[in-house]
Amino acid sequence: MQNDGEDLRSNGTASGKASKMLWSSDRTRVERKLRVLANPCFVLSWLGKQQHEGAYARGRTSCVRMDLIPSRGGDGEFRFPDTPSFRPNLSPKEIFQSGSFGGTYFRPIYSSVVRKRLKDAWKEFPDEWFEGLDIQKQVASPLYDVQVNLYKAKTGLSLEEWEGKGWITTYDPYGWVQWYCRFFLGRRTPDDSRQIGRWSAIAGAKGRWKRNLIHKVVLAEKEFDDASVSPVIRQLLQHWAYRLTEVNGDIPVSIVDISY
Repeated sequence: MQNDGEDLRSNGTASGKASKMLWSSDRTRVERKLRVLANPCFVLSWLGKQQHEGAYARGRTSCVRMDLIPSRGGDGEFRFPDTPSFRPNLSPKEIFQSGSFGGTYFRPIYSSVVRKRLKDAWKEFPDEWFEGLDIQKQVASPLYDVQVNLYKAKTGLSLEEWEGKGWITTYDPYGWVQWYCRFFLGRRTPDDSRQIGRWSAIAGAKGRWKRNLIHKVVLAEKEFDDASVSPVIRQLLQHWAYRLTEVNGDIPVSIVDISY
């Protein structure tokens, strides 16, 4: 049996105005359904419910794969069930609470990748990550304030430079930390291996900037956490969810190869 809209369109008895309204209504419903289906969280949730019934908790605009939430080892590193080589030692909460990006990471932006203006992106994530922070100064400030940063040092490229180098994708138009926040909560995308590879090259076991910092600490004969040794690199590594620890900082300079 046809519904009213189908009947009116097929027999031509509706006025042009009424017919147009019905078509518009149907189109709106279809577009809404397509937007939902295009939402990676919806697809992930649906797939997960088939494979891991009850393993999801739903947030405001994001989904949480409870079976993929990382655990933290005694060395402070996070272990993800499906990506054992990815071992950051700072959570998204710790990145922001420590003081990062001059307070600007989730500022309103125009993304040339998704071709739209974006704002309030931080609202997607758990409130506790930003507890006690002044959002307009420490998370979504339009102006960079180096005093917000833990090491009082400015580091990194601008969003426009990142976009120009092709490092930003439509999955995460704010960049790596937005990807990490979502990955930490269990979202998975085809872009994950690339993003993990970027982290590995910077802060992984043989990461360029991790080894560079270790080298500088050893040469200066300082403690691993002496902030006077390369605060810029320390700030950079913090932005990549990594902080040098005594465990991985105690490496003889003779075996630290920083040729690159």
